[in-house]
Amino acid sequence: MEKKRQNQFGLRSDEVPAQFREMFICSGYRKPYGTAMDCVKSAFLPLNETVNVWTHFVPFLLFLVRFAFLFSKYCLIEDTYVYPLLSFAIGICGFLLMSSGAHLFNSMSPRVRHICFFFDYSAISVYSVGAGQAFYFYSRSLNGNNAFFNSSSAFLGISCLISVFSTFTCCASRHRWPKMKYVIRTLCFVLAFFFNSAPYLHRVCVDSPSQFDTPEEQLAISYFRSHSIYYLISALANMSRMPERLIPGVFDIVGHSHHFLHVFTALGAADQFTAIQIQMESRRNDLERFPIVTFRNSLGLMVFICIINFGIVLWFGKNLQSNKEEEHKSL
Repeated sequence: MEKKRQNQFGLRSDEVPAQFREMFICSGYRKPYGTAMDCVKSAFLPLNETVNVWTHFVPFLLFLVRFAFLFSKYCLIEDTYVYPLLSFAIGICGFLLMSSGAHLFNSMSPRVRHICFFFDYSAISVYSVGAGQAFYFYSRSLNGNNAFFNSSSAFLGISCLISVFSTFTCCASRHRWPKMKYVIRTLCFVLAFFFNSAPYLHRVCVDSPSQFDTPEEQLAISYFRSHSIYYLISALANMSRMPERLIPGVFDIVGHSHHFLHVFTALGAADQFTAIQIQMESRRNDLERFPIVTFRNSLGLMVFICIINFGIVLWFGKNLQSNKEEEHKSL
């Protein structure tokens, strides 16, 4: 009977090594060192990672369907103007899939757990570069004289540097700064969010208010606003560990902070993409007078930043110690 209880409802925190525990989560843990198939089966049991898996895997599938219909309208071989939006779409699907996979397979061993989340952090960083491309090529001002925002190389170069910095810092935080790990990781991605949104924020400051009076611009603004609110809620939940911090054990299976993080990042990404798509389509005639989108500075750049981030993951993975040694390190 006890074995059946553990299989269906998980283990208590004191029944798993410290490496597998999460702050303020008292129950619902999977048995460590399971197989990949054990992890897949666990996605259909009431455990503390189950909601995390599905709240990013289901949006991943929905985005795939949405993107398949959207990009079937364009001739992707010739229409380079669409490439930044495609980069953005790839980034969204990548971070949702990596996140879902990380939460699904992280109980296999301490080393696998680290590597799963290394890939999770890197996918978010790659997504940020895709977002930066979309903001720069579709949301920037065409009237300003700011040299920085007139240079795609400068803006996208710094976006890539922030991506690399975020991946490196988040991976390092799994062995350093244990008391500040969630704050550090969240701030890394907040930095990327603000920088990559800067072309739009700059446009709001320098363009005439009359340029935002069209129905398309007003609709885009409403989506930008809701997207920002969703991401703010996600950041606050991840840093505060609310509500499980207040009542440990009550929200173990449903309702802890990481669940809110997943739900609101998926909603935020959907509204962010919709806002960008509206601007991409409504401003096309104006933006195409400045034809600076190429394969090299859009999809090619995404391939490059994927390789760099993958290299960081490999480097951190190579430096992991044995499972037994990793078990005794705190996250």
